[in-house]
Parts: sequence; structure tokens; C-alpha cells
Amino acid sequence: MNKLIFPKIFCIFEFFNVNEISSLNINNNQTTNNNLNNSFFPISKSLNINANLSFIELVLVNIEKILNVNSIIENEDFILQILKIIPKLEDLINHYTNNNNNWRLIKKINLILSFQSIYKLNISIDQYVYKIFNISKTLFINNCFEIKIDSVKILAKICKSKIIWEEVIKFVENEILNSKNYYNRRLYLYFFEELKMNFSYKFLYDKGQIDELMKLINDNNQILGKLLRLIQTFFPLVIDDKTKFLIYNKLELLRKQIQNKEIIDKEVIEVCN
Repeated sequence: MNKLIFPKIFCIFEFFNVNEISSLNINNNQTTNNNLNNSFFPISKSLNINANLSFIELVLVNIEKILNVNSIIENEDFILQILKIIPKLEDLINHYTNNNNNWRLIKKINLILSFQSIYKLNISIDQYVYKIFNISKTLFINNCFEIKIDSVKILAKICKSKIIWEEVIKFVENEILNSKNYYNRRLYLYFFEELKMNFSYKFLYDKGQIDELMKLINDNNQILGKLLRLIQTFFPLVIDDKTKFLIYNKLELLRKQIQNKEIIDKEVIEVCN
């Protein structure tokens, strides 16, 4: 594909209108109860709406290839086009959520929202960061755990915009860290994993995120495998005695439990050994 084609790929998204889709569904139902000639909804318009949505879904099915090629070319026009259609992506997510929660297509949309290149244009992303924040909160309440994981990773990405940091952290604290639901608390690991890809250990330590991570060290054992692997990635940088003590103490306890056959989780055993 020629790189000049890329910006035009997303133009079809601009024509998506969730209200027209709803109107189409309503009028199609009415058509089944009336003679076709009496239907007030133009057939040509119906075909046009369906064609637009079909083309959008064709793009979504191939979005990984499109993004992979562009990540090499680094076409700024392409990135700006993505930013421009973010409101339409929110409409599409709502559409697919309300239609049998089509999580596969939602995940395709999330690939666009997670595209690393759009977070390199700091000035531009600031204009869209609150819209992406709202989309992430919508994704977070989806019943599909994979979609929830996508949501927290996107939340971590938008933290690169200084104007949103405090609000994101407050949301994460309220909805994840303080949640009584183990699965929600587990999501912090994915959030932190994405954070550490974009920020230094010192920054995360100064912002209290290392402390928040360490609070999970005595949580449900199902968290431990991924938690300990995360700790491994930054452990050489730890100079704080409190953090070191928590880690060493936990490892010593786990090794005793493994030896006594109290823990049989293969992932935890692998990390500890």
C-alpha cells in the first residue's frame, strides 16, 4: 500500500452515524409489517448505511496490518486522521456493545486507540485525551475481561498527557485498587505494566505507583505470578528499604509454602525459583 492511501482509509468512519443505524433497524422492523412500496424509509439509504458499516468492518478486520505498516512509515497525516475520528470510534464501541456486545470488533477498535504513535504527538493528543478517557471508562464496564484489560492499558497510555494524570490515577484508585472485586484489583497489574513502558522507575516511585503495586503483594495468590514478574523487571532499581523488605519477605514466605506443598501454582513456583 502507498503511504498516501493511509489517511484516506479512515474517511469512511466520518460517515458513521449511530442514530442512522438505529433508525434503519426501526424502519426495517416496520417494513416487515407493511408492503415494501409503502415503506417510508428509502431502500437506497438503507443500502448506503449498510455499505458504510461493512466497509468500516473491513478496515477493522485488517487494522493490525494497516497499523503495522504505518508504524514503520510513521505517516503524521495518518496519525492525525486517527485522532480526528476518535468521537466516531466511541460511537462504534457503543454500537457494538449494544448489539450483542461484539467484543471482537471492539477489540479491533481498541487497537486503534492503543496505537503507540498517536501518543507521540503530545500537543495533538491533549485535544483528545478527555474523549479517550471517557471511552476507556466505557470499556472498563464491559463484561468481557479482555476489553477491561484494553481499557486500563489505554488509561495508562493517556497518562503521557500531563493534563489527565491526576484524574486517571483517581479513577484507578477508586475503581481498581479499592475494589472489593479481585478481578478488578488484578487489572492494576496491566495498568502498571503499561505505565512502566512509558515512564521511568523514579517517576513511578515519586508518584506513589510503586507503593500501590506493592499493596497487592499480599492479595489473592492468583495475582502473584504476574505481580512477581513485574517486580523482576524493575527490582535492580529498587533502593527503598521498605520495598525491598516487602519483596524479600514475600519471597521467603512463598518458598516455604512451595516446599510444604501449600502452593501448587506453576507460575508462582517458576517465578520464585
